[in-house]
Amino acid sequence: MATNTGYDFYIDGLKLPFAPPSLEIKVNGRNETVTLINQGDINILKSPGLTEISFEMRLPQQQYPFAGELYPVSTYTDKLKELMEEKKSFQFIVVRTLPNGTSLFDTDLTVAVEEWTMKEDADEGFDVLIDGTLKQ
Repeated sequence: MATNTGYDFYIDGLKLPFAPPSLEIKVNGRNETVTLINQGDINILKSPGLTEISFEMRLPQQQYPFAGELYPVSTYTDKLKELMEEKKSFQFIVVRTLPNGTSLFDTDLTVAVEEWTMKEDADEGFDVLIDGTLKQ
């Protein structure tokens, strides 16, 4: 059984074997700055743009004591391909928990796969890395 790392990531209900080392959630603004005749600037406030989520997931090819259930890499790559090809939106969920079990805030967004890149590197052993970008 894996130890609680404090973060659980889910892509369309599929739990990642362990949490990525970092997560970036970027809320894009659409404000517009306009220069007035008197050379002053004003900022025209607009509704926020689409939110982008970026992270790198490690997909192990061997069992680690700190990882969750081990699935073949194709389980994850097939899921990403399916979501893109079927133009399917899905739930991206991050559950955050302190080591003592206290629940922190969660992220639960309806997103689509924007892009992903699979990388293999000798320095990473047999693990596969996938850089992914999701968009709300």
